Amino acid sequence: MKKYLFMILCFSFSFFSCSKIEIKSINRIWQGSILNPDTYENSNYTDFMFNENGSYVLDCSLDSRDYYHDYIGPEKLLYGGFVYTEKGEFKTFTKDGFSYIKLNPKGKKALKKELGLFINPRRLYLFDGDSLFFASEEKVSWNLLGYNLEIQSVSSSSCKKNEKEIFDGNNFSKNGKPSLTPWISDDKDNDEWFEFTVSSNLKEWGVESFLILNGYVSFDNPDLYGKYNRIKDYEITSELLETPVSGTFQDLVELQEIKLPVPVFDEEMTFKINIKSVYEGEEFDNTCISFIRALPPVPTEIPEKF
Repeated sequence: MKKYLFMILCFSFSFFSCSKIEIKSINRIWQGSILNPDTYENSNYTDFMFNENGSYVLDCSLDSRDYYHDYIGPEKLLYGGFVYTEKGEFKTFTKDGFSYIKLNPKGKKALKKELGLFINPRRLYLFDGDSLFFASEEKVSWNLLGYNLEIQSVSSSSCKKNEKEIFDGNNFSKNGKPSLTPWISDDKDNDEWFEFTVSSNLKEWGVESFLILNGYVSFDNPDLYGKYNRIKDYEITSELLETPVSGTFQDLVELQEIKLPVPVFDEEMTFKINIKSVYEGEEFDNTCISFIRALPPVPTEIPEKF
């Protein structure tokens, strides 16, 4: 496995050698949610603003049900104990091909001081170890209208199991935990594929592309990335696609986007990733995917139903 020690993420996601990564596309306001480590259910809205001068502002609404409410303490919450604001400086860096963001708050207490980082022009995901800490959305107001797509169910040609866990990719769905627990194929599987069904509140939202973390991605144990197979060549099929979508993943620890030739629209949409070839793992002959999200087209108008 090639190790990329120095990486710059920019709008085109080109990579150059330097002393630290400069994630230019992070310099904006990201709307989204801070998640409970055990469930995708949450009751807060969060704005993460990153500025070109290296400063950041975190504004988060919390109530007594939220996981971080007691951790912060009522004395640090504004507006009757429902709003948390944090300001400070940030920097990004890479280690063994993984990207991170370090937060240096002005106050003594911070929600988190170092997080794993994956970014796309439309999405930002921050991880506390292997738990998803912050997930951005297009716009919070659109999400209230059911804009975000959800993976309802998954299936595969096979999956690895042990006494404690089944690596079936269920964590990609809304029924799983917000973590990087991957799908791992069984090593006896000769015809590998992974299938998932995306649901939408309205078929007008549709699916435009997919964001995928290829391989076994773990901030808690980065060495696992090179030990397992990563997908190289793939073919995506669906009854909603006129022809299969084929392509090649780069062997990099980053969000990779697969764009469909044209958006597809329905209330339920099933897609199958057929694995044609792999980057071979150093120790195990099992293929992995660690994260999948479906992106809808940016709407030109809100559907009349709303």
